[in-house]
Amino acid sequence: MNTVAAPPRGKGFWLWQVLPPFALLACFVSTYGPTVYFSLSFGVLVVLWSLGSLVVRLVRLVFRRGDPRRLVRPVLAIVLVMAPFAYVQESLRQARDVVTREAQRIQADCERAGRCPDGLAIGTGEDGTRRVVATPSTHLRWPLTYRSHEDETFAIYLHEGIDTSRVWSGGTDATLTYMRVDDGRETPLPLGGDGPAVFPDE
Repeated sequence: MNTVAAPPRGKGFWLWQVLPPFALLACFVSTYGPTVYFSLSFGVLVVLWSLGSLVVRLVRLVFRRGDPRRLVRPVLAIVLVMAPFAYVQESLRQARDVVTREAQRIQADCERAGRCPDGLAIGTGEDGTRRVVATPSTHLRWPLTYRSHEDETFAIYLHEGIDTSRVWSGGTDATLTYMRVDDGRETPLPLGGDGPAVFPDE
């Protein structure tokens, strides 16, 4: 079977191959972590579609009916979903580390003073109960909520997405605990031993 040379492609073809995948990065205009986190959850659909497209185009190449240049868009789409996903995971890991240290500090204050602090010392915000914390090496910022009950117990909520958060809690007569909350479901986690985050719809 003779191989048929692919016709030359102009600028319009290459723009159509490159621009749609790069449009996936538009969510990074925002610095608000939960917004980016939620937007990337739709990337799962993009990856599935791109994998299917990649398989079809590879099969066509096997039978010498395809154009290898058409592999650019699905491959690029997969890369431009997975790389930002890894970036968000790293940002979340850093945010969790920052909040863990703050929770340990507050727990020590509760035990030493016999009462828990009124608010957080990390992040920025109008008061100590609602803050936004930055991460050391990413541009994303993550919202925190601090709650204290009668100065005896406290809880810190790191809001990661829709109905998805991490919670640190402790108090004057309570040990420091850590859990993941997904749509009301609580999953205890080892303090300082966190697994990867999951998308809100998982």
